[in-house]
Amino acid sequence: MDTKVSIITATRHRPDTLRRCIEAIQKTDVDYYEHIIVADHCPYAKKVYEQYKDDPRIRFFEVQEPHQRNQGALSKNLGLMYARGTHICYCDDDNYLLPNHVRELYINMIKDGADIAYS
Repeated sequence: MDTKVSIITATRHRPDTLRRCIEAIQKTDVDYYEHIIVADHCPYAKKVYEQYKDDPRIRFFEVQEPHQRNQGALSKNLGLMYARGTHICYCDDDNYLLPNHVRELYINMIKDGADIAYS
């Protein structure tokens, strides 16, 4: 199936929570997603990504602009720029999705004709 949902994870200096986030997303019960990880000047994030790089659903990018404190939107906007999905899901590195999260939100958005959903 084509990519329907792009899950964007912004990360900075939290390799342990990033690892947990990636593993939770890998357990999702659908295969029509991609996971975009965007590091904000964080060498640890690339090292974590390297452990999962064989998963073709995971893509990694780095913010090139100088770091700006409390400007996490830079990472999310970069992820949005590279997203291939028809729908966007944000999951920060200190959060994780339950296995049915993507499926339930996607199905209900389509069913209801919604433009936006959040949980």
